[in-house]
Amino acid sequence: MRKLFALLVIALSAVAVASPAGAGGNGADRMTLYSNGDPFCDLSGFLTIGTATESSAVLQYDKSLNQVGATVTLKGVTPNQTYYVRLIQGNDDCQTDDGTVTTNGQGNGTLSIAEPAVNTKADVFVCNTPAPGCAGEHYASEPIYSHP
Repeated sequence: MRKLFALLVIALSAVAVASPAGAGGNGADRMTLYSNGDPFCDLSGFLTIGTATESSAVLQYDKSLNQVGATVTLKGVTPNQTYYVRLIQGNDDCQTDDGTVTTNGQGNGTLSIAEPAVNTKADVFVCNTPAPGCAGEHYASEPIYSHP
């Protein structure tokens, strides 16, 4: 099932993110997105963890391409809103928007992004204002190991 999902992600997003060994060799790791979560840029944890939501991110690592990717799924957030998504792998990467997703009338939206792996940990940060910083509604995942 995970391989089928990964193939669908590749076909829909046109990025090379497969589903081989993620953290612990499981292929992919699902992370809850927390509203008003404020993670540290060095991936050491949260300044403020926020409140768990139905939104999530699936983190994947493709060893053959040395890429880390995330499929971000927003559920029940502000309808018809554009959000800026960051796949953060450390301080140098913290203030870079990697993509945008605009939610539908129900506040749902999905985005897949990928970039070269430069760290063994990653998290996802979503904000309704562009980088740098975030002056509005935002969501964050906990930092996890993207690959060994």
